[in-house]
Amino acid sequence: MVAGAGLVLVAAALLAARERRFPLIAGVLLVAQTGLHYLFEALPHAGHHATAIVPVSPAPSPTAMVLAHLVAGLSTAAWLRGGEAAVWRLGRRMARGVAPLRLLWTLVRTLIVPTTRPALVVALSRAIVRSAPGWRHSVIRRGPPVLAAH
Repeated sequence: MVAGAGLVLVAAALLAARERRFPLIAGVLLVAQTGLHYLFEALPHAGHHATAIVPVSPAPSPTAMVLAHLVAGLSTAAWLRGGEAAVWRLGRRMARGVAPLRLLWTLVRTLIVPTTRPALVVALSRAIVRSAPGWRHSVIRRGPPVLAAH
């Protein structure tokens, strides 16, 4: 049981870096279900002894078992894909909402703390660059040199 949980945890950790699409989620789930099914089938069952009080039901046919795993795997994949899309969508919205707050905080902080005007321009331009999605790696060199401005 611990080995099966460990393998599933490793697979989930490897796939957790970015948003995944339905075919990959469904494929990984079906492979994991099949592997765990065979792993658990190999384990000894406590209820299958000759002295069991509860009668053991007959094993389902292989076709019924495959069909059950397909239905469970595909429905779980659809459920997980919907949840994953919602989490990534929420993360993107939150990231867009943080940038204006960072710019506002920088503006308030530079207005409250007594600084010279070039420091205000430098601080605001850095905040704008950090908040803009495509300008994160831009270099700002406009304006007077910092030493000459003091």
